[in-house]
Amino acid sequence: GVNDYVTKPVRPVELIAHIKAYLAHPGTPPVLAKPQGKIIVFLGAKGGTGLTTLAVNVAVGLQQAGKKTILADFNHMHGAVCQQLGLTPTNNLLALLKKPETGLTFNSITRILLKHSTGLLALPPSHGVFARYTPLKPKQAKAILDTLNIMADYVVVDLGATIDPAAEATLKLAQQICLVTEPNFLGLDSARRTIQYLKDIGLGASRIGAVINNRSRTGHSFTLQQIKELLGVEMWQIIAPAPESALQAIQTKTPMLTAQPQHIVSKQMQALTRLLA
Repeated sequence: GVNDYVTKPVRPVELIAHIKAYLAHPGTPPVLAKPQGKIIVFLGAKGGTGLTTLAVNVAVGLQQAGKKTILADFNHMHGAVCQQLGLTPTNNLLALLKKPETGLTFNSITRILLKHSTGLLALPPSHGVFARYTPLKPKQAKAILDTLNIMADYVVVDLGATIDPAAEATLKLAQQICLVTEPNFLGLDSARRTIQYLKDIGLGASRIGAVINNRSRTGHSFTLQQIKELLGVEMWQIIAPAPESALQAIQTKTPMLTAQPQHIVSKQMQALTRLLA
């Protein structure tokens, strides 16, 4: 009556995958189920591009579309996902980082998740001075994402604008990498160099897309065709400037997608959500 087996030490992620595979097809030869979720990483070409606002709204949009979504804030020390969602963590990623990757159990990870009114789950980032001395390690990032990937249809990761070893491990797990930048010389040059780096570490252009976020109404001298030629990746979306609405969303701790669903920027973020889905 043996249907399957796992070897010690048993990882919760592996055990759950085996159980799901058997329950889906009882009586058939065991086939290890692949994680059902899809990992979408938001990466900034530089700081201050409005990356978190986009990640938050895309995650909310996926959840509103009926997809179970988890938003993981891997922007070490500077993450603002919870602030934008109006969530107050009692614990955060730092509690997990004090454990080795073998100690990152299903229960320890789910215990720190916060639930938003939309049903979206959020993983709070590390904050405080101790976060500086307890960085996220590549194996820890993989263990956390493996667990979240089984729990959700989509895992959206706010990676910030820094690529360290843990960020690199996260990027390699992503099905889609959304590179956020601005339509000025500094933003586009930073994006170009970031894209080259991603290619250098083996990430193909097919899973990288650029989002141009206009954060001010000041005009720029680059045409859309010039931007495409400079970056050499697909242009997934161009976000119109709406500084007053963005500020209001941050002050009220309510994502634009829920507070102003008919706004032109909300429509553009909805379109980006559909593309990523």
